[in-house]
Amino acid sequence: MEKGECDFVVKEKNKVTNAIQVCIEVSQENLPREVNGLVEALTFFDLEEGIIITMNQEDEIIQDEKKIHVIPAWKWFIPEK
Repeated sequence: MEKGECDFVVKEKNKVTNAIQVCIEVSQENLPREVNGLVEALTFFDLEEGIIITMNQEDEIIQDEKKIHVIPAWKWFIPEK
């Protein structure tokens, strides 16, 4: 990766399977930094989707043909049934 940053990558069996950003909230001020860093990681690791974990926001962002799920931390920690 060259310019941006990505907070976490998930690696399973020697392959990166997810890229994750974490911030209190996504705002107009930090949106470019959070999204661009994540998209750069997704592109680098050839992934189609990533996650931004926030305090309580939920949204979906599409940028450069990459899907970004914005989800609140409590929802991310609760396993789906």
